[in-house]
Amino acid sequence: MNSLLKHKLAFELTAFLASLGFIVIALFFIFSRLEKDQSEKQIITLHVNNPSPDRGLVPNYTNGLSSEMMLMSSLSRKDQLTLFGSSEFSSNTNSSYIYLPEKLGIPAMGFGHAFHQNFSIYCELLAGKEYLKDSKIVIFLSPGWFETEGTNSEAFLEFVPPHFLEKIWMDESISTDYKLEIGRFIARNAEKFSNLTLRMQAFKTLYESECEFNQAAKLRTKLDKNYPVFNKGNKIKYSVEGGAKIQHRTFPNFRKLQTEAQTIFLNASANNTLYVDSLYFNEFVLQPNGAIKTGSVKPIDKENSAEYKDFLLLLKLLKDKEVNCSFVIQGLNPYYYTNLEEINPIVRSIVNELKKSEFPYLNMFTYRKADYQPGSLNDIMHLGDLGWLQVNEFIYNTYLR
Repeated sequence: MNSLLKHKLAFELTAFLASLGFIVIALFFIFSRLEKDQSEKQIITLHVNNPSPDRGLVPNYTNGLSSEMMLMSSLSRKDQLTLFGSSEFSSNTNSSYIYLPEKLGIPAMGFGHAFHQNFSIYCELLAGKEYLKDSKIVIFLSPGWFETEGTNSEAFLEFVPPHFLEKIWMDESISTDYKLEIGRFIARNAEKFSNLTLRMQAFKTLYESECEFNQAAKLRTKLDKNYPVFNKGNKIKYSVEGGAKIQHRTFPNFRKLQTEAQTIFLNASANNTLYVDSLYFNEFVLQPNGAIKTGSVKPIDKENSAEYKDFLLLLKLLKDKEVNCSFVIQGLNPYYYTNLEEINPIVRSIVNELKKSEFPYLNMFTYRKADYQPGSLNDIMHLGDLGWLQVNEFIYNTYLR
């Protein structure tokens, strides 16, 4: 009897343990699935149905997702050129994002308009971090940027939309040092923004915490304990596809094209000796009393220049991410500006930094009238047909020879 009871108890215990084991496995599977689902809910994949173009100009990202996708798509395509610039970007048929695709079959997209400067470009590239390695990027630098106090708040909102900030914030592979720079910018310009979004406030808090503690270890401890929002949010992912390929690499006779462009320009500027387009001269340079307006530049203190510091920050990012980047340093018209030698030191510093970083560059700046090529600028600071053709030759030789 005792033996039968023992067998019965053993059988019931075995059955109970088996059931318990099944329940544990089932619960483990359910909670694992819930955890996975919860994780997946934190990833937002952004996509547009229409394929991104392989040519053209995107002035800013205020049109929303479609314009954001154009940037990410361009960065991701290793055969495509991505150009960043400011007010020189126009509908000129010789501009690189029109000329190179249409004449040479080389995909190219331009991004920017006036006030698109180094810090905005830095943020845009951080948002597209996973596409940066070996991406072909050309950045147009204007000496006039360095007279400013850096990127302004209105431009920041135009060129760094909420998706970009969210993506940078939630990307754990982007170092805190890079994120701190965005917090620094927002904190410095906080009063200039009409209001701060929650994410902008988070960047600002990150920077202010660093200023308070000034030690990375203490900073991260404080953030983990007191700012749990640091790790909360939606992970943004852009879904990019394929892209156009280079169709051919016919080498144009750039010298001939440039000579023709300069001849046409000289005829179009025959009413003045400043080498600016006649229509521009009549509207902006010639005064009602017949006097000719001239301009001057301010000396730039490199050590206290916000724009120069942003330039160095951008260089560091480009170097760290192994970007196949080149630069165009634009000129100013020495027949209009009376003292361009004042900003020659900052241009020399820019050139030295580009050399140290081993980035190819085209330096179109000169403060000497004798070295200036009429027609390289259409007016006092914006590229003309000759200038764009010189840029196109530089890009061709840099990436396609």
